[in-house]
Amino acid sequence: MKKKILYISLIFLGLAMMVFSLFSIISSNKNTKIYEDIKEKNKVEEKNETIIDFDNLLKTNEEVIGWIEIPGTNIDYPVLKASSNEYYLDRNINKEKSKHGSIFMDYRNNGDGNDRHTIIYGHNMKDGTMFAELNKYKEKSFFLKNDLIIIN
Repeated sequence: MKKKILYISLIFLGLAMMVFSLFSIISSNKNTKIYEDIKEKNKVEEKNETIIDFDNLLKTNEEVIGWIEIPGTNIDYPVLKASSNEYYLDRNINKEKSKHGSIFMDYRNNGDGNDRHTIIYGHNMKDGTMFAELNKYKEKSFFLKNDLIIIN
């Protein structure tokens, strides 16, 4: 009897882990799709110049403050700014709940490019999105080849 309960418990635990994993994959894919769509609709490369359609981006979210891109990584996102640093920790650009959150500027920064220091936050996601690829900078050789951060 005890073995049967143990087996049932293990099966239930295994199923619960599978459901959680599936949910995580779906959530990650949804977040990736949202930001791919944002890039496709609002970012154009012309003659080695990046053009961001901020007017259109502001229609998506009036709290867009800029765009960050780090060549050599997949970091290529709009930057948001709210009235607190908690809001975009767990919300995407559409203000929907998301464990990925968003890339966002510290609420105390002006966001006009004149701050002495600009603080930008983002999660280090295990799926490689958001700021996860900043870990590549632990290698000196990567830094020497990728020493440019572009903020529009």
